[in-house]
Amino acid sequence: MNMTKVLVYLTPLFHKKIIISITRHTGGCYIWVNLHNGKKYVGSSLDLSERIYDHLSGRNSNLLLQRAFMIYGHDPFKLIIIILPEASKESVLTLEQHLIDTLYPEYNLSPTAGSTAGAILGPQSAEHRAKLSAAASQSNKGKFPSDDSKLLISLSKGGSSVFIYDALSLELLCIRPSRYEAARYCNCNEITIRRYLKSGKAFRGYLFRTTPME
Repeated sequence: MNMTKVLVYLTPLFHKKIIISITRHTGGCYIWVNLHNGKKYVGSSLDLSERIYDHLSGRNSNLLLQRAFMIYGHDPFKLIIIILPEASKESVLTLEQHLIDTLYPEYNLSPTAGSTAGAILGPQSAEHRAKLSAAASQSNKGKFPSDDSKLLISLSKGGSSVFIYDALSLELLCIRPSRYEAARYCNCNEITIRRYLKSGKAFRGYLFRTTPME
C-alpha cells in the first residue's frame, strides 16, 4: 500500500547522493528550514530529485534561498521532503499551497503555488522582464551594440542567452545573447563560461545561468 513518506535531513549536502537517489522520479513537496534564523522555503515538483539537485548545486535556484546558501552554506539548513504516492500536478500543488499558507515561508517569492502571481521578483512578470532588458541595455553601453528585443526573443524561444549575476549580491548584471558574448563581457573564453554554467560555481565574482534566477 502506497503511503506518503516524510524524510528529514539535517546535513542535506552531505547526503546529496542518497537524497537524489531516493527522490528520483517521485513527486511531492520539500521544505528548506534555515536553522540559523528559522526562515523557510517551500517547493514542489513531479521529479523531486531534479529540483532538489538544482538547489544543492546552486543552479536555477530560488533567488532568496540561493543567497542564503551563499551566506550560511548548506550545513545550517534542514531539508524536509514529503513524497506523495501517485503524485499528480494537482495533488503536488495543493499540498504546496497548504504548506505556504500554513508556514508563511520567507524565502518564497510568490504566495501562490506553481505561479509567479504576487511574486516579489517573479521571472515571468512584465516588471522583471523590463528590468532584465534595462540591465542588458545598461551593461552594453560602451561595450557592445544592444538589441533588447532580440535578447527577449531569444529568451522566449529558450535560446543560448547567458544571465550574469554578481556572486555575492546575486544582482543581475547583464544578459548576454550567447556564451561567446558572455566570455567577452567577463574577459575569458567560451570554455570557461560553459564549465561554470555546468558547475553552478562562481567565477571571478560572477555567477552564470541559462535562465533567470527565481
